[in-house]
Amino acid sequence: MPNAPIRILFNTWANRENTNSQSLTAREIASRLSPERFRSSLFLGWGQEPDPKVGGREEIRLLRVPPRLGSLFIARELLWGSHDIVFYPALNPRASRLFRTGRRLGRKRLVVDGVETSLDQIAACGKEIQQRIFASLRQADLRTAITPAISRDLAQQHQLESEVVPLGVDLSLFQWVDRSHHEPPWKVVYVASIQQRKQTHIMLDLAQRLRSQDVEFHCIGPCLGDPAYCEALFARKARERLDKVTFHGELSQPEIYRHLRQADLYVLPSRLEGFGKTTLEAAASGLPAIVFSDYETTAVVDGETGFQVATEEEMLAAVEELLADPELRHEMGWAASAHAQTFSWDPIARRWETLFSRLAQGEAA
Repeated sequence: MPNAPIRILFNTWANRENTNSQSLTAREIASRLSPERFRSSLFLGWGQEPDPKVGGREEIRLLRVPPRLGSLFIARELLWGSHDIVFYPALNPRASRLFRTGRRLGRKRLVVDGVETSLDQIAACGKEIQQRIFASLRQADLRTAITPAISRDLAQQHQLESEVVPLGVDLSLFQWVDRSHHEPPWKVVYVASIQQRKQTHIMLDLAQRLRSQDVEFHCIGPCLGDPAYCEALFARKARERLDKVTFHGELSQPEIYRHLRQADLYVLPSRLEGFGKTTLEAAASGLPAIVFSDYETTAVVDGETGFQVATEEEMLAAVEELLADPELRHEMGWAASAHAQTFSWDPIARRWETLFSRLAQGEAA
């Protein structure tokens, strides 16, 4: 049938509680694809509730993964499920390996793979993960990158061409907030997992340096990676009596927005990022952001919507400048909110529709 809907398997989780960046991205895209032109499938954990964005939708199928042999279930769907396109094939390590080795035996389908982090971050993950990611990328029929910098590095370092498709922001949730009525203590917020590569300890460095000022630091995100790193952060907080630092753990998207509404400044001290999706969510709520310039994010326009800095000292100076100047915070926050409007998920989903359609038409030809 020439007008049959294009069937896409997003190899990600639809679980309501899953806050993995790629899973959230897949749900945003799937929920916005034209139901007349596309059919989407996502995996759902056994006994888990689906994200309301994708649950109960006739055009979206949720594949419940059994508690035992889950990787085999996923691999079987990747290889022999009735899908035209597989997106994010490399997320599940075991299933990904089975898919790569058995792809010639499976149903003919197209593969879309995306790079949503810097190549420096991929290299820092270790040789085995790096090999798996690039093996998947080389087999893809369409590669995407979330920033021009990542696309450039893929071409220069690995001779892999890619389409640039940025991440988006849910503007129905993350909306501009008038902070003209805010009073001290000023609130600096960090939204990311708590782990070494995110350099969460810099938030404690900032709190130590600014302890005489009326400012609070709020860190939102789960502890990942080496548990000793989190334990060291908590021990340092107690030892140095950094009472103005609060760790909130993992929160839902609405809970994150509630904290962003109350905040005055956003800081992400990680150098190993691709885009910094939460930076864009902070921008949509009208928060200026301070990030490192290493990964050349398009979420922050340096000097207009916040600052991209090169050193920790520059980060401290930028924090001090913005905390001392409410008018500058307001100007940058307003510019940040306007900038975030250009990253609405709706037009980005239309971009994905075009790419999926072109890919499917090329295969048909």
